[in-house]
Amino acid sequence: MSSNLKPWSLGLLILIMFSVLGELSLVFSEYVFHRLGINRDEFMMALWVLPFIASFIATYYSTSLKLVVGLSYLILFPLIGSIGHYLNGELGGVVDFTGISGAMTTFKVYLSIGSIVILIGAFLGVALSKGRPDS
Repeated sequence: MSSNLKPWSLGLLILIMFSVLGELSLVFSEYVFHRLGINRDEFMMALWVLPFIASFIATYYSTSLKLVVGLSYLILFPLIGSIGHYLNGELGGVVDFTGISGAMTTFKVYLSIGSIVILIGAFLGVALSKGRPDS
């Protein structure tokens, strides 16, 4: 199982990066994105590729229990996202849903949307890893 730890840890780091970048995009105003030449809405949509990449990498590079490793993010992803959202609100950030009830709401949103993206990444990782010599 230790050979699965590296790809799983990399995927976890990508999920944490998703949460940090997502919350930072809430902190920065549209003006900051405009000054950088980035469309904020497109940036937010592009962030949803990160959970796909995380589950794909974890599944593709794991040596055993590939699908279990990739699908392990189904609960971790909403936990990380809702904790980040909760902390942002508690630290004075402007968030739509505040407090514990807001964290529960964002958990449900991350769970519903993230499940689709993570499932696609995990199943694609399993399918493409079939031809790898070390799989």
